[in-house]
Amino acid sequence: MARPLPPRPAGPPAEPRRGLRLLRWALLTALVTIGPLLLYIAFGPADGNPIGLGLLAMAGVPAAGGLALAGVIYTVVESALARGQERRR
Repeated sequence: MARPLPPRPAGPPAEPRRGLRLLRWALLTALVTIGPLLLYIAFGPADGNPIGLGLLAMAGVPAAGGLALAGVIYTVVESALARGQERRR
């Protein structure tokens, strides 16, 4: 017979790190803005000129890059703060 699991500690559920959440949003933004252009290149007509899709990708890639940069900074700061709190204990 399996042993019962220990009780969970009381308190709010663990929140995912903000930095990782920002990195996920950056990846999603990049996929959503580049995806239509890549699909058009792969399956569209050979002589097509997808100006609107190119403009969408051109606007979305820097936005995704900014989100990714913010996510990396948040992750580094959060891990440094967590290490500082562990050392104090």
